[in-house]
Amino acid sequence: MNKEKENLSESVKSGALSIESSKATENLQWTKYKNQLGGHGFAAEDANAFNDKLKGYKVDKVGLSNEKDGPDRIVNGQKIQTKYYKSATESINAAFDETGSFRYKKQLLEVPSDQYDEAIKLMKEKIKEGKVPEVKDPNEAERIIKKGSVTYRQAKN
Repeated sequence: MNKEKENLSESVKSGALSIESSKATENLQWTKYKNQLGGHGFAAEDANAFNDKLKGYKVDKVGLSNEKDGPDRIVNGQKIQTKYYKSATESINAAFDETGSFRYKKQLLEVPSDQYDEAIKLMKEKIKEGKVPEVKDPNEAERIIKKGSVTYRQAKN
């Protein structure tokens, strides 16, 4: 009888893990990864969100709706927009509209971890130029830019 209970217990565990795995896969954008123009951006969003969850943060992936200028995710109440381009200049410039103004007010701008230092310098310049509304101090760039948990190459791979 103990063997039957043990087998039932293992079956229940396997079933629960299978359900959780399905839920996690459902929240990924893996079908978009093959897009040569921006698939790595979706991969970066998923990787960074997963890393936040591993840290125990509450993650709400609101960006799946693709709302214009909306956040990709909300982590512990903080809105985050992820931009993963092949250079820091491109990642930063993607956060500014056609008039040159910062598009993501009250959101952190997450960039590839290997572009972070350069992105800070570039954002400081944008602030000095007056292109980030309501921000006057260039040192606030460090409060606006978030270092992603993966590099550009990792996201692309």
